[in-house]
Amino acid sequence: MSAPVSLGAAPPVRDGAIAASKLRRAASEFEGLLIAQLWNSMQEGLDRDSQTSDPAMGSFRSLGIEAAANAMARAGGLGLGKMLYQALLPRNP
Repeated sequence: MSAPVSLGAAPPVRDGAIAASKLRRAASEFEGLLIAQLWNSMQEGLDRDSQTSDPAMGSFRSLGIEAAANAMARAGGLGLGKMLYQALLPRNP
C-alpha cells in the first residue's frame, strides 16, 4: 500500500470570517423563506379562483415556489438578507 499524499496544510481561516460566512448564508436562507411565504400567500388567492383541485399540483407548485424563492434570495432577492446580515454582523469597538 502506498503512503497517503500530503497536499500541505490548509491556509488558516479566521473564525470571524467563518462566522460571517455562516451569518450571510443564514440571512439569505431566511430571506428565501420569507419570499416563499409571500409567493405561497399570493398563490392561495389565485387557487380560490381556480376550478382545478389537483392535490399533486399543489405539492409540485410548493416545491417550485421554494426553489425559485431560494434562487432569488441567493441572487440578492429583495435586499432583506443583506439588511439582516448587516444588522446582525458584530461590530468592532
